[in-house]
Amino acid sequence: MKAKNTKLISLILAAALLALFLASFVLGRYDVPIGQVVRILLSRVIPLTQTWTGNMEIAVLNLRLPRICLLYTSDAAD
Repeated sequence: MKAKNTKLISLILAAALLALFLASFVLGRYDVPIGQVVRILLSRVIPLTQTWTGNMEIAVLNLRLPRICLLYTSDAAD
């Protein structure tokens, strides 16, 4: 019973972490919708038709992604 609760809590925390990760891309000076953020990130893995502006791509890949990754890795070290 306790192992089942632990798995459920872990799943909820993982989902919350993913939601915060994606929300971190949306919040900021430049408005980038969540759908565009996902498409920009996926475009680095699979070929997608570009439906976003160059400024959106720069904001996501050059500004927000490095900052978010740095935040998560520095917090993981504590």
